[in-house]
Amino acid sequence: MAGGMLARLSIMMLLVGACAGDDEPDVFDLEGFPYLVDFRVWHYAGGEADLRACAYRYFLCESAGTVEVEQGGQLVTLGHDRESSGESFVGFLETTRADAPYRFTWSGAGDQASVTGEVWLADGFSIAAPSSGSTVSAASPLTLEWTGGSSEGLIAWGYRASCPDSTTINDFNHIVPDTGHIEVATDRLSFFGGCSAQLWLERLERGTTSSPLANIMSSEARYVEVTIGP
Repeated sequence: MAGGMLARLSIMMLLVGACAGDDEPDVFDLEGFPYLVDFRVWHYAGGEADLRACAYRYFLCESAGTVEVEQGGQLVTLGHDRESSGESFVGFLETTRADAPYRFTWSGAGDQASVTGEVWLADGFSIAAPSSGSTVSAASPLTLEWTGGSSEGLIAWGYRASCPDSTTINDFNHIVPDTGHIEVATDRLSFFGGCSAQLWLERLERGTTSSPLANIMSSEARYVEVTIGP
């Protein structure tokens, strides 16, 4: 994801420079800027997988081209998610195979060449603590433990909390070494007593693409549901 972020920042700087002159156009023409493409797979314990792709040249996903995904003999054409802030490509597989990679193909956006990407899933795992249905304290550090892993790999953690005052809290911006154990300090948590929460862990794996303007990543995603106590 870092490469994609740098590419986005580079393009934004180019746009700022291009618009800074006295002859600023009413509408900036993006035709000279190639699309950047992100491919993503979320795979869950039940075997199902969410598929997503984004093609963009400035900030939001655009409705440009088509995206197909092949996995274990299954072929899916992704549709557009028009409820998001952009128009990302989305799809779903009810069953998947552990012995086959996910192969994405993005094509059909004017003169830009097709882009392909391939990614395998990281090793599966389970969350050892806290247990699903348990109560965790909002006033104490949160301990997350999971099976397997290596300090050379990466795992993302986050949570979605729903509280009695109808507040919903989403925080999914944390990536740490995949050591099997982290202790999260209370100042990094936004939930409070009385909330219920899904605690998520995602084991991350990078793949390969046919273009330096593309990224691909898979996530083995797991979660537990807990209640937040005082």
